[in-house]
Amino acid sequence: MRPDGKRVKNARLIERFAPYLLKSRQEALLFYEQTVEVDRTFQFIHEHNDRVNHKAYTFFTVLLAAMVRIAPEFPQLGRFVIGKRLYQRNAITFSFVIKTSKKPDAHNHWLKVKFKGNERISDIANILKQLKEKVHQSQTDSGGGADKSLDFFFSFPFFLRPLVFQILHFLNRINLLPRKMIEGDPMFAACIIANLGSVGLNPVYHHLYEWGTTSMIMTIGKAHPKAFPHPEKGYEFRQVVDIHYTVDERVAFGGFSTKPLKRLEYFLKNPEKLQ
Repeated sequence: MRPDGKRVKNARLIERFAPYLLKSRQEALLFYEQTVEVDRTFQFIHEHNDRVNHKAYTFFTVLLAAMVRIAPEFPQLGRFVIGKRLYQRNAITFSFVIKTSKKPDAHNHWLKVKFKGNERISDIANILKQLKEKVHQSQTDSGGGADKSLDFFFSFPFFLRPLVFQILHFLNRINLLPRKMIEGDPMFAACIIANLGSVGLNPVYHHLYEWGTTSMIMTIGKAHPKAFPHPEKGYEFRQVVDIHYTVDERVAFGGFSTKPLKRLEYFLKNPEKLQ
């Protein structure tokens, strides 16, 4: 029994066999890409921000609200493999980085946030606002709730650290890793979201980490124009955002399909549904 998940007892035969066929997350990497039209998304953001007279919503606000909304609809996306066993996560958790500013030397803060699944976009905006205010004055980078675990790890001499990390991996595999280490660590989340578009970059296909239980990483790129066919003009340009996904195929055997991607695209194109 793990503090962060329950064993999936009704898993299909292929789902039970997958951890033996694919022994690690790096061996089980699966890549997806998605391009979403975001003209309506940005219009919604600008209209709301003009109405409240400050930058209350950003693209990340809408995307995170959409991810929180679809999580209860597709609980399989919260699954993970540990010790060749398939588990269902107990809570909806997402990890991401918040920077203290947009300056190149700004400090990075890893955050892991737990959601109920019924939050409205205004709730998500308030959560992000509180998180930004909390980290804004920080003078150092932070691993969030994992800082204490890192302090513990680096308290050992350098020649003992590989052994200590092996022991922690072993404790995780046999479900004996302390609850406090799991609850605070951003690597023990359903999905890690990297908003590279906020710093003007295109999305990458990110590797998965062997440490932790994260089975999916999504990276969001910057908005850019793309030509679409038009019956009268021949073509027209619309703003789009590219999203890349890296998924643990051992989970994706039964938990990842086009349905959650289409659902996410629906909310990005219809952000008013998140209110």
